[in-house]
Amino acid sequence: MVIDFKPDSSSQLASQALELMQRRQIPPTPANFSVWYAVAAESDPSLSRVVSALDAQGVVFDEARNREIYERFFGYERERAEVRRIGDGVEQHLRSIVDLVAQISNGTEAYGASLDGMAQAIGADGAGGGFAHTLNSLRADTERMRGHTNVWRESASSRGVEMAKLKRALTAARNDAETDVLTRVGNRRRFDRRLPEFAELAHKQRKPLCVVMLDIDHFKRFNDTYGHSLGDRVLRLVADRLTKELRAPAELFRYGGEEFAALIPGHALGEAVDVAESLRQAVSMMRVARKSDSAPLRQVTVSLGVSQYAPGEPLSNVVRRADAALYAAKSSGRNCTSAKLAGPCAA
Repeated sequence: MVIDFKPDSSSQLASQALELMQRRQIPPTPANFSVWYAVAAESDPSLSRVVSALDAQGVVFDEARNREIYERFFGYERERAEVRRIGDGVEQHLRSIVDLVAQISNGTEAYGASLDGMAQAIGADGAGGGFAHTLNSLRADTERMRGHTNVWRESASSRGVEMAKLKRALTAARNDAETDVLTRVGNRRRFDRRLPEFAELAHKQRKPLCVVMLDIDHFKRFNDTYGHSLGDRVLRLVADRLTKELRAPAELFRYGGEEFAALIPGHALGEAVDVAESLRQAVSMMRVARKSDSAPLRQVTVSLGVSQYAPGEPLSNVVRRADAALYAAKSSGRNCTSAKLAGPCAA
């Protein structure tokens, strides 16, 4: 996230950020200040929407919640620092490989020159005694060349291992930055990266792609009744159930708050609605109980909206249609599935 710090307004925004934090009893740590400065500056509409939704739900901004918000919206800065560190390592090893290639080239040229000199000496000496001396020199140079080659081979192998380690570290850094801290499914950043990839593949293969948006019904009421700790547990349980129900190559993401998204390739709209219905039924069959006394809690249900990608259209359109279908499902009584331009939703 990039924030434009203007000298004439930064002081005012800083005061607003501190006031917003004080109002919510949030400790003024550097990470928290980064979040609330961005809120005050209104530099990220997604962040502003999340904060508004959390305020509307009466969510307490405790340490876990503050960390989750920071990781979601500012974790990319840490990812970029890690990528830069790994990139510097890659560059260093590439330089080493270039130097190694130069050494091999120089050694080969020197060896070639030595052979040329020996060939001339053999030609001059004919079958004379100098031939044996030339042959011995050739053997000695061959042994030296073999030794250098072994060293170079081992060095190249070692650099290959280091490059593989760096590649794994880079992949791990990106996966960590694209994983939701609470539910361990892909986060909004991963969704934004994967949607274009899914759409491009669907276009190449001439296969359909559908987007499903789903929202846990009355989640604020659940938090108010049982507390935010149990609310977080419900989010994890719902994510686990949805993950088990979805079949690869479909992917699940936590889109924000109590809202999730799924990308379902290879399914037309009607088929994707069936998949969404299976997700809805799987969640509705969950039985959640308090850990302390095993007392059952209120039923957890979800509402879902489905849309199909039209090849070539802006990707924001398919997400917008899925959002509209989700809104229609919630307006129709919740605990149901709706598709854009489809018939009325059945509860």
